[in-house]
Amino acid sequence: MKYQPILSLSGLKIDLSSRKVTCNSQEVKLTVKEYDLLCLLTANRGRVLTYAQIYDKVWGDIPPGSEKDIVGYHICNLRRKLCSLNLS
Repeated sequence: MKYQPILSLSGLKIDLSSRKVTCNSQEVKLTVKEYDLLCLLTANRGRVLTYAQIYDKVWGDIPPGSEKDIVGYHICNLRRKLCSLNLS
C-alpha cells in the first residue's frame, strides 16, 4: 500500500500528493498560492505567523513591504471559497 500524506482539519482534507482539497467531500478549486497558503496555515495550526513569515514561505522571496495586503487578499479569497462550502 502506498502512503498518501493528507492534512485534515474539521471536514477539510488536503491530499498533499495530488494537491487536491476537499471540504465536506466536495472538491475545492484553489489557485496555486491559495493551496500553498492553506497548507502552510493548516500545518502551523495554533501558531502565530507574521505576514512577512507567511509571504516568505508562500512566495519564497523578500516581502515587498505590501505583504499584508497580498497575504490578506489571498486569505480573503480562501475564506470565501471555504465558507461557501459551509466549513465549520
